[in-house]
Amino acid sequence: MSELEPLTPARIRRVLGVHELDFVAAEDGASLEGIHFSCDAFGVLTVAGHTPTALSGEEARRAVRAWHAEHFWPTCSVELTLDEGVTLHASVSVDYETGVADRQLDAMMSMALAKIREFFREVA
Repeated sequence: MSELEPLTPARIRRVLGVHELDFVAAEDGASLEGIHFSCDAFGVLTVAGHTPTALSGEEARRAVRAWHAEHFWPTCSVELTLDEGVTLHASVSVDYETGVADRQLDAMMSMALAKIREFFREVA
């Protein structure tokens, strides 16, 4: 049995590169137009996204509550911006403290992206 590799920003960038996704790389992870990939020192991978919406704050809160009643992922929230706009946030986090296989990392990131995009399509 082979030992699992630790989660690092370089591994996240490598998985994104395999899918030929354009991304801006930074030392602490990579960002992709409102979608952010990051990992912390404890091996927690977070895939998070945000998008503005034309919904009112109350409509957005109701939509998030309805989403959570039907779905485990992503975890969603509403932000009221200073200019009175509304932004939807969605994220999926997984603890890989003991390491992660490349296929597992790829599958998790793909699932997280798909679920975040699904939330934005249905709610935004």
